Amino acid sequence: MNPWSAHLERFAGALGLTKDGPGLVRTGLFLTLLYALYALAFPDRDERLLRHLFGWGGTLAFLFLWWRGAQQTNVLEARGAVPWRLLLTFFVLFAALAAAIRPFHSSDLHAYVTVGQIQAAYDLDPYVHTASDVPDWSEDPLLSGTWKDMPCTYGFLFAQLTEGVVRLGAGDLGRSLLLFKLLGILALALCAWLTLDTMRRHDITGRGLALFTLLWSPYVLLHFVSNAHNDVWMALCLLVAFRGALDGRWLTLVPALIMGALFKHLALVLLPFAWVLLVRRHGWRRAALSTLLGCGLAALAALPYAGQWGEVRWEKIGTTLTTPWNSFQAVLTYSYGRLAEA
Repeated sequence: MNPWSAHLERFAGALGLTKDGPGLVRTGLFLTLLYALYALAFPDRDERLLRHLFGWGGTLAFLFLWWRGAQQTNVLEARGAVPWRLLLTFFVLFAALAAAIRPFHSSDLHAYVTVGQIQAAYDLDPYVHTASDVPDWSEDPLLSGTWKDMPCTYGFLFAQLTEGVVRLGAGDLGRSLLLFKLLGILALALCAWLTLDTMRRHDITGRGLALFTLLWSPYVLLHFVSNAHNDVWMALCLLVAFRGALDGRWLTLVPALIMGALFKHLALVLLPFAWVLLVRRHGWRRAALSTLLGCGLAALAALPYAGQWGEVRWEKIGTTLTTPWNSFQAVLTYSYGRLAEA
């Protein structure tokens, strides 16, 4: 055991995080306290020092507890005693607290509400119009100033889903934000179920650890519930595609990938690999049929926006999609740019 592991083991032991059922309960309780702290006291943007303390301190604490919980779950699973009810109970608790944490990572969630409100309240195409096209837009609390000049940069299913959510929210910002967070919880639960069912059907071991890794992950919960990022909707479609590939359901493979891209375009990078797989395993004819079905679904999703196709702000959308924001890629890109200018 290296010195770092030895120190972490001693620290975990001092906290009572033993590698057994009671230890896992204590890990869950510590995580609950952290989520509650984030929900009650996460600082505003102008409190920069406190935000950094929450960011770095929270990152280390969440990582430590997640690491220890994975060890505990792995030991229990090796003994044939996976605590399924405990894992699911704490997930429900974590998800509820994560939903109470305000979006702190980015303003994307407010952009989702803006896209929905432009359609629901003003009957405008979000790929053509922006919030600033609405007279007195600043009087509408559901239109975000951060995104007032930005058209929708996501897929057609995403745009339709945002409209439906905002309509259910009945013009209330808080209710709309909460509905997006609840959608994130639902998508996560479906991802977990599909993962476990796939592992069971294909006799893959480690299902308890897989459930823990997904549903107890603080980064999954903070990003896809607290901040309600839409990547999880795409991920669910990718899991459906992966399951179809494993089960030999050739017809569902391309449609599932295209549905993922209709939420977030990144799913399209998997299409060439899907075509190679389909052709090699099922032949050209079935690959073509799967592709035709996927294209048909894409056409149906695009139909509500077809009337103003020539006015879509393609250049603005393209610029936004190719600009790195708040990521490791952005650090490298901007650092290189500054060095090049020096």
